[in-house]
Amino acid sequence: NSAGVAGYRLYREGVEGPLAELSGVATTSYLDTSVASATSYSYSVSAFDVAGNESERSESALATVEDTAAPSVPANLRSTSTSASAVELAWEAATDDVAVSAYRLFRDGQLLAELEGETLAYSDSGLSPGTSYSYSLSASDAAGNESPRSEPLEVTTPLLRPERPLGLQAAARPGENAI
Repeated sequence: NSAGVAGYRLYREGVEGPLAELSGVATTSYLDTSVASATSYSYSVSAFDVAGNESERSESALATVEDTAAPSVPANLRSTSTSASAVELAWEAATDDVAVSAYRLFRDGQLLAELEGETLAYSDSGLSPGTSYSYSLSASDAAGNESPRSEPLEVTTPLLRPERPLGLQAAARPGENAI
């Protein structure tokens, strides 16, 4: 019943006083733009008349803001060590409005590993000597939002050194000034 109603006061749990005051009985919706991703909010509303009398608040209504923002692109993907059969990689942490939950590491365009969000290094082993590899990395959050991949990092494993020769023998030649 809107008889004698001059407007409504909207309350959000955790906010001191009304979040908004809506004038007129025709105004029955409000867009709250002061919310954060992946957060739940509890709202209630009361009606007031021209004399300033206010009704009891309504029952609470719960709303959750979806997380639709992807993390930033992981920065500074680099090789910290390279051998003939392994590459050690490291990168700077990506950022997210909620939290980074995982990294996806790609080698030559194919998924190589899925790593936990706190991981900032990886050892890729079992590689071939003298071979070039291209690495890139993306970050994702718990809502499934994934960043674009980082710029590719090109790494070439060194060739194996030849093995040391064994069994070298030297002998002087009798009657000659030579060995």
